[in-house]
Amino acid sequence: MENLSSQLPTLEKYIGRIKRQQTEDKDCSKWDIEKGLPHLPVPNLDATLTKYLRCLEPIQTNEEFNRTKQLVNQFRARKESIGQRLQDMLIEHASKSENYVVDWWLEDMYLANSLPLPINSNPAFVLPQQHFTNIEAYLKFIAKLISGILDYKVLIDARALPIDRATSREKGQPFCMEQYYRLFSCYRMPDVKQDRLIQMRNSKVVHHQVEHVIVAYRNQFFVLNVVINFTRLDEDDIYSLLGRIIQMADADPYATDDVGIYTSLPRRNWATIRTELMKDALNRDSLDLIERCIFIVCLDQSDLSNDSGEDDESFDFNKVTKRDFVSLGEQILHGGKNMLNAANRWYDKTMQFIISTDGLFGLNYEHSPAEAIAVIQLIEHLFKYMEEKSQDRFRRSKSLCELPVPHRLKWNINTYLRQNLSIAKQSLQSAINDFDLYILKFTDYGKEFPKEHNMSPDAFIQMCLQFTYFKMYNKLVSTYESASTRRFHYGRVDNIRANTPEALIWARAMVDETGNISAAEKLHLFRQAMQAQTDLMIQVKIFIDSFKIVLQ
Repeated sequence: MENLSSQLPTLEKYIGRIKRQQTEDKDCSKWDIEKGLPHLPVPNLDATLTKYLRCLEPIQTNEEFNRTKQLVNQFRARKESIGQRLQDMLIEHASKSENYVVDWWLEDMYLANSLPLPINSNPAFVLPQQHFTNIEAYLKFIAKLISGILDYKVLIDARALPIDRATSREKGQPFCMEQYYRLFSCYRMPDVKQDRLIQMRNSKVVHHQVEHVIVAYRNQFFVLNVVINFTRLDEDDIYSLLGRIIQMADADPYATDDVGIYTSLPRRNWATIRTELMKDALNRDSLDLIERCIFIVCLDQSDLSNDSGEDDESFDFNKVTKRDFVSLGEQILHGGKNMLNAANRWYDKTMQFIISTDGLFGLNYEHSPAEAIAVIQLIEHLFKYMEEKSQDRFRRSKSLCELPVPHRLKWNINTYLRQNLSIAKQSLQSAINDFDLYILKFTDYGKEFPKEHNMSPDAFIQMCLQFTYFKMYNKLVSTYESASTRRFHYGRVDNIRANTPEALIWARAMVDETGNISAAEKLHLFRQAMQAQTDLMIQVKIFIDSFKIVLQ
């Protein structure tokens, strides 16, 4: 074992270099990071209602839109003053809040949503497929991953991450970092009315108590203690314990109760089942250990080992071939079409790293604590750091008798719970059968093409999406594009409605068969549509649409 502080020099060197680069950057240096971020402003009511009408005009009939305008005018008419009274209430609420919209948004977008987490909410990140020559290489990779995450968590617990900066419009402006500090300390707990986002206490450097990672393998869950008596397990310690977990599960492959499948149910159903599980002391202890873990590592079984009936230790690594993105994405998203790894998940936990002997590598994360960009940035930093740290030699493993034995979680499953295991499996299988994933790898050109023609790549793609839908259905629909509000305190995201009037005019021109619209005019309309999209993006980053919030 090695003392926690001995992990810091390489990490401090890596982070220190990033911070120095920011200090030397002229765009970053002009911002006073000690000043703090501004609070999210409440937009003017008239501006909000005008924007609301622009969003609806391209997707409503004339009759519907005239009725909408009538309602909006009544809402803001001074003699009735309903809109202004509600606007004043919103302004008052905002004056007492660090971010007036974030709690409402979190509840409406996630916690009150009763849909199952897999497919509907939890994103899947397909990371570069690995190539393992044997089981030792497989477990060493996982040990390095776990060790690297734990190293990086030291920075997160100390709130010492380098601050993200804007790379466009007000370059160098600092972003809110709160999302990062929730990634390894949050848990989404199901409840009968709506879910709760539980955040564990987070001290400066949490090494005064036992900390653990949950390892899922063969649909069984094991507790891997990683901090014991003020000391962090090192990489080869973790490697040894992972080997012990593999041995324990392979020796008793039928010890599983498949309880992970419960977390794939609709949220209110899962809440009812969790209440039943909590009636038993053994189940309570197992649930508590999962809910308090730092993160989960899912050691998935390969289709190759399943077909041959082999365990992972006798898996033939020479049979492995490069898998397509669709099959990788499906396995990370929901466990795979064959349901082989469907119960080898716990979807309520924020971070689940998934690795299989055939080289599959990815992340399934619960969305409510953070946006994807924070997760992506964290993973990029983590990989770069792990690459630097990989220069260290992998030391000989210590005797297993010196290490704590991994603890397999056990469950008492009564008849009611067992019946719901079958229901959960059928429900997820039905959702998987109803889900189609196609990935288009477009190689004709990339982002440099629109840049060469003075076009925003984002606006270019958004207009392509609008036009594609219009060609198929001869209409536009309300469209959601995420826009970050991290320039503000506790900011997360708002949405951009790309279905603008300008986009509709351009789409109609593109399918015009009269021959009266020239190519030059179509290009002009395209640029106007892209400019409207860009203007919307800038507006959303400055203000947030309060219309729906006001009406609540």
